[in-house]
Amino acid sequence: MNEALVTWWTQVGDHVNAIETAAGAISTAGEAEDIPAMYAACSQYHDGVAGLQGHMPPPDPPFATKLQAALSDYDVSMHFCVEGTNDISPEEMQHALKFLQSGNASMQEASRVLSRDLGRPVEIG
Repeated sequence: MNEALVTWWTQVGDHVNAIETAAGAISTAGEAEDIPAMYAACSQYHDGVAGLQGHMPPPDPPFATKLQAALSDYDVSMHFCVEGTNDISPEEMQHALKFLQSGNASMQEASRVLSRDLGRPVEIG
């Protein structure tokens, strides 16, 4: 399984990088209170999640379970984020934050499982 997992992880690297880049852009836009940049970053994040979702499941069931939980929360979060930036809705942005935090917790768990199964430290997000 380790070799198959390494191959899978290599194939999804661009999507993981897109998510990480978008996460930084969301943070920067939030600090600057730049609504158009926030909208763009949320859309980019959503696209990265959708791209990674297209490669599911990985060949490691425990990792797949944790990763899918994170991706599901991220997907919902980014829908709220996009709508919240369109409508300038604090309520939708609060929902986005709630799901983003939940997704981050699941992603941390996925990262621990992946690190264990690959036999080397891996950080996602």
